[in-house]
Amino acid sequence: MKPYVPPFRIALLLFSAAAALGAGEVPLLVEAPDPAPFVIPLCDQWEFAAEEAEQFQPALVPGLWGRQAQDPKASIEWKSGTYRRTFDVPPDLPGAAFEFDCIRWGGEVFANGALAGKHDLGHAPVSVDVSGHVKPGENTVSVRAKGWRVVDRFPTGDPVLPCGAAHWFGPKQGGLAGEVALQRYREARIAGAVVRTSVNPVRCDVHIEIAAGALAWKGRVAVQILTDDRKQAVSGAQRQALEVPARGSMQVCFKDLAAPQARPWSVREPVMHRACIWLEDAQEPPRIHS
Repeated sequence: MKPYVPPFRIALLLFSAAAALGAGEVPLLVEAPDPAPFVIPLCDQWEFAAEEAEQFQPALVPGLWGRQAQDPKASIEWKSGTYRRTFDVPPDLPGAAFEFDCIRWGGEVFANGALAGKHDLGHAPVSVDVSGHVKPGENTVSVRAKGWRVVDRFPTGDPVLPCGAAHWFGPKQGGLAGEVALQRYREARIAGAVVRTSVNPVRCDVHIEIAAGALAWKGRVAVQILTDDRKQAVSGAQRQALEVPARGSMQVCFKDLAAPQARPWSVREPVMHRACIWLEDAQEPPRIHS
Protein backbone atom coordinates (compact mmCIF):
# COMPACT_ATOMS: atom_id res chain seq x y z
CA MET A 1 0.00 0.00 0.00
CA LYS A 2 1.13 3.52 -0.70
CA PRO A 3 1.15 6.48 1.69
CA TYR A 4 -2.35 7.86 1.82
CA VAL A 5 -4.13 10.71 3.47
CA PRO A 6 -7.93 10.39 3.40
CA PRO A 7 -9.93 12.71 1.12
CA PHE A 8 -11.14 15.91 2.76
CA ARG A 9 -8.48 15.50 5.45
CA ILE A 10 -5.61 15.49 2.98
CA ALA A 11 -3.02 17.55 4.81
CA LEU A 12 -2.60 19.83 7.76
CA LEU A 13 -0.61 22.47 5.99
CA LEU A 14 1.79 24.74 7.78
CA PHE A 15 -0.20 27.82 6.90
CA SER A 16 -1.93 30.17 9.32
CA ALA A 17 -5.17 31.92 8.49
CA ALA A 18 -4.99 35.64 7.91
CA ALA A 19 -6.54 37.58 10.76
CA ALA A 20 -8.66 39.53 8.28
CA LEU A 21 -8.91 40.04 4.56
CA GLY A 22 -6.87 42.87 3.18
CA ALA A 23 -8.46 45.94 1.67
CA GLY A 24 -10.18 45.10 -1.58
CA GLU A 25 -9.88 41.33 -1.12
CA VAL A 26 -13.00 39.27 -1.83
CA PRO A 27 -13.64 36.09 0.18
CA LEU A 28 -13.01 33.00 -1.93
CA LEU A 29 -15.92 30.66 -2.61
CA VAL A 30 -15.76 27.26 -0.89
CA GLU A 31 -16.28 24.78 -3.73
CA ALA A 32 -15.17 21.60 -1.93
CA PRO A 33 -18.20 19.35 -1.33
CA ASP A 34 -19.37 18.04 2.02
CA PRO A 35 -17.52 14.73 2.65
CA ALA A 36 -20.27 13.23 4.82
CA PRO A 37 -22.13 11.38 1.99
CA PHE A 38 -18.92 9.54 1.05
CA VAL A 39 -17.60 8.49 4.46
CA ILE A 40 -19.01 5.98 6.97
CA PRO A 41 -17.24 6.42 10.37
CA LEU A 42 -16.15 3.14 11.96
CA CYS A 43 -14.55 4.11 15.28
CA ASP A 44 -16.85 2.11 17.56
CA GLN A 45 -17.82 -1.52 18.21
CA TRP A 46 -14.27 -2.86 17.79
CA GLU A 47 -12.95 -5.97 19.54
CA PHE A 48 -9.32 -6.90 20.25
CA ALA A 49 -7.28 -10.05 20.90
CA ALA A 50 -3.55 -10.10 21.70
CA GLU A 51 -1.17 -12.24 19.64
CA GLU A 52 -2.68 -15.72 19.14
CA ALA A 53 -5.45 -15.38 21.73
CA GLU A 54 -8.87 -16.60 20.59
CA GLN A 55 -10.91 -14.57 23.06
CA PHE A 56 -11.75 -11.01 21.97
CA GLN A 57 -12.68 -8.13 24.26
CA PRO A 58 -14.12 -4.64 23.57
CA ALA A 59 -11.50 -2.20 22.31
CA LEU A 60 -11.22 1.57 22.13
CA VAL A 61 -10.49 2.99 18.67
CA PRO A 62 -8.59 5.24 18.18
CA GLY A 63 -6.17 3.83 20.73
CA LEU A 64 -3.11 1.67 21.37
CA TRP A 65 -3.54 -1.88 22.60
CA GLY A 66 -2.02 -1.05 25.98
CA ARG A 67 -5.54 0.08 26.93
CA GLN A 68 -6.72 -3.51 26.55
CA ALA A 69 -3.84 -5.01 28.59
CA GLN A 70 -3.85 -5.75 32.32
CA ASP A 71 -0.16 -4.83 32.25
CA PRO A 72 0.37 -2.06 29.64
CA LYS A 73 4.17 -2.31 29.94
CA ALA A 74 4.08 -6.03 29.19
CA SER A 75 2.00 -5.38 26.06
CA ILE A 76 5.07 -3.75 24.48
CA GLU A 77 6.38 -7.29 24.02
CA TRP A 78 3.36 -8.47 22.04
CA LYS A 79 4.34 -9.37 18.50
CA SER A 80 0.88 -8.67 17.11
CA GLY A 81 -2.70 -7.88 17.98
CA THR A 82 -5.94 -8.30 16.03
CA TYR A 83 -8.81 -5.81 15.86
CA ARG A 84 -12.14 -6.76 14.30
CA ARG A 85 -15.69 -5.49 13.89
CA THR A 86 -18.70 -5.98 11.65
CA PHE A 87 -20.11 -3.29 9.39
CA ASP A 88 -23.02 -2.95 6.98
CA VAL A 89 -22.65 -2.27 3.27
CA PRO A 90 -25.66 -0.65 1.53
CA PRO A 91 -26.91 -2.40 -1.63
CA ASP A 92 -26.14 0.63 -3.83
CA LEU A 93 -22.43 0.80 -2.95
CA PRO A 94 -20.37 0.19 -6.13
CA GLY A 95 -16.97 0.82 -4.53
CA ALA A 96 -15.54 0.96 -1.01
CA ALA A 97 -12.14 1.52 0.60
CA PHE A 98 -11.11 1.51 4.25
CA GLU A 99 -9.32 4.63 5.46
CA PHE A 100 -6.95 4.23 8.40
CA ASP A 101 -5.36 7.30 9.93
CA CYS A 102 -2.75 5.01 11.50
CA ILE A 103 -2.13 1.27 11.85
CA ARG A 104 0.71 1.12 14.34
CA TRP A 105 3.30 -0.39 13.54
CA GLY A 106 1.92 -1.70 10.26
CA GLY A 107 0.08 -4.93 9.56
CA GLU A 108 -2.54 -6.64 7.41
CA VAL A 109 -6.17 -5.81 6.64
CA PHE A 110 -8.73 -8.56 5.99
CA ALA A 111 -12.28 -8.19 4.65
CA ASN A 112 -14.53 -11.19 5.28
CA GLY A 113 -11.43 -13.30 5.87
CA ALA A 114 -9.68 -12.34 2.62
CA LEU A 115 -6.42 -10.38 2.70
CA ALA A 116 -7.22 -6.95 1.22
CA GLY A 117 -3.93 -5.14 1.83
CA LYS A 118 -0.69 -4.88 3.79
CA HIS A 119 0.73 -1.84 5.54
CA ASP A 120 4.38 -1.17 6.44
CA LEU A 121 4.33 2.62 6.56
CA GLY A 122 4.62 3.30 10.26
CA HIS A 123 2.39 6.26 11.11
CA ALA A 124 1.38 7.17 7.56
CA PRO A 125 -2.37 7.08 6.82
CA VAL A 126 -3.34 4.33 4.35
CA SER A 127 -6.29 3.31 2.19
CA VAL A 128 -7.28 -0.30 1.44
CA ASP A 129 -9.73 -0.97 -1.38
CA VAL A 130 -12.15 -3.73 -0.33
CA SER A 131 -14.62 -3.49 -3.23
CA GLY A 132 -13.92 -7.05 -4.36
CA HIS A 133 -14.24 -8.52 -0.87
CA VAL A 134 -17.47 -7.05 0.52
CA LYS A 135 -21.13 -7.74 -0.19
CA PRO A 136 -24.40 -5.95 0.56
CA GLY A 137 -25.42 -6.46 4.16
CA GLU A 138 -23.20 -7.46 7.09
CA ASN A 139 -19.43 -7.78 6.58
CA THR A 140 -16.41 -8.24 8.83
CA VAL A 141 -13.11 -6.35 8.80
CA SER A 142 -10.09 -7.40 10.83
CA VAL A 143 -6.72 -5.70 11.23
CA ARG A 144 -3.67 -7.64 12.39
CA ALA A 145 -1.31 -4.95 13.66
CA LYS A 146 2.42 -5.50 14.20
CA GLY A 147 4.18 -5.08 17.52
CA TRP A 148 7.19 -2.85 18.11
CA ARG A 149 9.50 -5.81 18.73
CA VAL A 150 8.98 -7.28 15.23
CA VAL A 151 9.41 -4.06 13.24
CA ASP A 152 12.17 -4.45 10.63
CA ARG A 153 15.36 -2.67 11.62
CA PHE A 154 18.61 -1.41 10.17
CA PRO A 155 21.92 -2.80 11.50
CA THR A 156 22.01 0.28 13.75
CA GLY A 157 18.80 -0.85 15.44
CA ASP A 158 16.72 2.01 14.03
CA PRO A 159 13.28 1.02 12.69
CA VAL A 160 12.87 0.65 8.93
CA LEU A 161 9.78 2.88 8.86
CA PRO A 162 9.01 5.92 6.70
CA CYS A 163 7.91 8.01 9.66
CA GLY A 164 9.44 10.76 11.72
CA ALA A 165 11.91 9.76 14.42
CA ALA A 166 9.79 11.66 16.94
CA HIS A 167 7.27 8.81 16.88
CA TRP A 168 9.89 6.38 18.18
CA PHE A 169 10.05 8.10 21.56
CA GLY A 170 6.36 7.74 22.42
CA PRO A 171 4.44 4.66 23.61
CA LYS A 172 5.59 1.51 21.83
CA GLN A 173 2.37 -0.49 21.79
CA GLY A 174 0.75 -1.18 18.46
CA GLY A 175 -2.89 -0.62 17.57
CA LEU A 176 -5.33 1.51 15.61
CA ALA A 177 -4.00 4.86 16.76
CA GLY A 178 -6.19 6.97 14.44
CA GLU A 179 -9.71 7.15 13.10
CA VAL A 180 -11.15 4.48 10.81
CA ALA A 181 -13.77 5.05 8.10
CA LEU A 182 -15.24 3.36 5.05
CA GLN A 183 -14.98 5.57 1.96
CA ARG A 184 -17.74 5.21 -0.61
CA TYR A 185 -17.06 5.86 -4.28
CA ARG A 186 -18.56 5.22 -7.69
CA GLU A 187 -16.28 4.37 -10.62
CA ALA A 188 -13.07 5.97 -9.32
CA ARG A 189 -11.44 7.00 -6.06
CA ILE A 190 -8.59 9.08 -4.66
CA ALA A 191 -5.98 6.42 -3.87
CA GLY A 192 -3.26 8.66 -2.46
CA ALA A 193 -2.04 12.21 -2.02
CA VAL A 194 1.07 14.09 -0.94
CA VAL A 195 1.12 17.84 -0.22
CA ARG A 196 4.35 19.86 -0.13
CA THR A 197 4.14 23.45 1.05
CA SER A 198 6.26 26.58 0.72
CA VAL A 199 5.83 29.91 2.49
CA ASN A 200 7.51 32.49 0.30
CA PRO A 201 5.16 32.94 -1.43
CA VAL A 202 2.48 30.83 0.26
CA ARG A 203 1.70 27.98 -2.10
CA CYS A 204 1.86 24.19 -2.33
CA ASP A 205 2.29 21.27 -4.70
CA VAL A 206 -0.43 18.61 -4.51
CA HIS A 207 0.41 15.16 -5.90
CA ILE A 208 -2.61 12.88 -6.30
CA GLU A 209 -3.15 9.28 -7.39
CA ILE A 210 -6.56 8.32 -8.84
CA ALA A 211 -7.58 4.68 -9.24
CA ALA A 212 -10.43 3.32 -11.39
CA GLY A 213 -12.59 0.29 -10.71
CA ALA A 214 -13.81 -2.35 -13.16
CA LEU A 215 -14.63 0.31 -15.77
CA ALA A 216 -12.58 3.12 -17.27
CA TRP A 217 -13.33 6.54 -15.81
CA LYS A 218 -13.35 9.99 -17.40
CA GLY A 219 -13.75 13.21 -15.47
CA ARG A 220 -11.90 15.83 -13.47
CA VAL A 221 -9.92 15.89 -10.26
CA ALA A 222 -10.27 19.06 -8.19
CA VAL A 223 -8.39 20.48 -5.20
CA GLN A 224 -8.91 23.46 -2.90
CA ILE A 225 -7.20 24.63 0.30
CA LEU A 226 -9.57 25.40 3.17
CA THR A 227 -9.26 26.37 6.80
CA ASP A 228 -9.27 23.43 9.21
CA ASP A 229 -12.99 23.87 9.94
CA ARG A 230 -13.73 23.93 6.16
CA LYS A 231 -15.64 27.21 6.54
CA GLN A 232 -13.22 29.45 4.63
CA ALA A 233 -11.28 28.96 1.40
CA VAL A 234 -7.73 30.28 1.24
CA SER A 235 -7.22 29.22 -2.39
CA GLY A 236 -9.35 28.95 -5.46
CA ALA A 237 -10.44 25.51 -6.67
CA GLN A 238 -8.23 24.04 -9.40
CA ARG A 239 -9.27 21.21 -11.77
CA GLN A 240 -7.59 18.88 -14.25
CA ALA A 241 -9.32 16.61 -16.76
CA LEU A 242 -8.18 13.00 -16.96
CA GLU A 243 -9.06 9.52 -18.19
CA VAL A 244 -8.15 6.48 -16.08
CA PRO A 245 -8.17 3.00 -17.67
CA ALA A 246 -10.19 0.18 -16.11
CA ARG A 247 -8.47 -1.15 -12.96
CA GLY A 248 -5.66 1.31 -13.60
CA SER A 249 -4.33 4.39 -11.86
CA MET A 250 -3.01 7.81 -12.83
CA GLN A 251 -0.79 10.40 -11.17
CA VAL A 252 -1.78 14.09 -11.25
CA CYS A 253 0.14 17.08 -9.90
CA PHE A 254 -1.17 20.55 -9.14
CA LYS A 255 2.01 22.61 -9.19
CA ASP A 256 2.35 25.88 -7.26
CA LEU A 257 -1.24 26.04 -6.03
CA ALA A 258 -1.40 29.55 -4.60
CA ALA A 259 -3.11 30.24 -1.27
CA PRO A 260 -3.36 34.05 -1.36
CA GLN A 261 -5.58 34.37 1.70
CA ALA A 262 -3.27 32.47 4.04
CA ARG A 263 0.03 33.40 5.60
CA PRO A 264 2.88 31.32 7.06
CA TRP A 265 2.26 29.35 10.25
CA SER A 266 3.56 30.88 13.48
CA VAL A 267 3.74 29.90 17.13
CA ARG A 268 1.32 32.69 18.04
CA GLU A 269 -1.16 31.68 15.35
CA PRO A 270 -0.78 27.92 14.72
CA VAL A 271 -3.96 27.52 12.67
CA MET A 272 -3.83 24.55 10.31
CA HIS A 273 -5.44 24.02 6.91
CA ARG A 274 -6.80 21.16 4.83
CA ALA A 275 -6.21 20.30 1.19
CA CYS A 276 -9.60 19.02 0.01
CA ILE A 277 -9.58 16.76 -3.07
CA TRP A 278 -12.58 15.40 -4.93
CA LEU A 279 -13.53 13.81 -8.27
CA GLU A 280 -16.17 15.02 -10.72
CA ASP A 281 -17.42 13.06 -13.73
CA ALA A 282 -17.81 14.42 -17.25
CA GLN A 283 -21.56 14.98 -17.02
CA GLU A 284 -23.18 18.41 -16.87
CA PRO A 285 -23.73 19.26 -14.13
CA PRO A 286 -20.94 16.99 -12.89
CA ARG A 287 -21.58 14.34 -10.26
CA ILE A 288 -19.21 14.09 -7.33
CA HIS A 289 -17.54 10.67 -7.13
CA SER A 290 -15.43 10.77 -3.97
